[in-house]
Amino acid sequence: MNNVSSRQQELLSTPRWRWLGELVELWYADPLSAADGSTAEEIDAASARVGLALPVALREWFELVGNRLRESADTPATPSRLWSRDGHLAVWTENQGVWNLVVEGGDKDADPVCSCDDAEHFDYPLVRLSAALHGMLLSDTLAGAAAPVAPFEDRRGPLGRLGDRVRAGCWRTSPTGPRCSACRPCPCQGNRTIRARRSATPRPWSGTTRTGPRCG
Repeated sequence: MNNVSSRQQELLSTPRWRWLGELVELWYADPLSAADGSTAEEIDAASARVGLALPVALREWFELVGNRLRESADTPATPSRLWSRDGHLAVWTENQGVWNLVVEGGDKDADPVCSCDDAEHFDYPLVRLSAALHGMLLSDTLAGAAAPVAPFEDRRGPLGRLGDRVRAGCWRTSPTGPRCSACRPCPCQGNRTIRARRSATPRPWSGTTRTGPRCG
């Protein structure tokens, strides 16, 4: 965290954003830096362009990662991409534009409730904006880890290239039994007393630990 600004450090020490530093450290190759955050002028310009005040939590999110967010499985809003409709701000857009996660514009609620603008077809829980951003960032990070891209070093999430410890793939059957396609064949003899249930459909998997990647 030595490369972040004093403002970013202040935000990352709060309960609202403490998870962000931990997530980036665990999943991403590059640590957070001062260059990742949008400036107050950039955020003010976005607010003026959409004609709505931004909730405090959204301004803080842009201060932390507004210049680092990239399209991945879906598209997170940035100050330059932010748009509004009927008094609501779209903070995350599904990759085909089917749904958007939105919050009401204005600063009367620091961390407003986030909702899906297609509630008829998508049962999205009503949670605070910071929690919704946490969920979408983690979800799209996992999707990036499991993307069919080789080598693994090219896999990316909304905050850029994933760390070397991150591995992902699909469970598949082989002559020696099911294994994860992200891992090399294990040289150890399998336990013949355990029988794994086979599935006709590969199941996505991804994971990492502080000591390195693992399967299951």
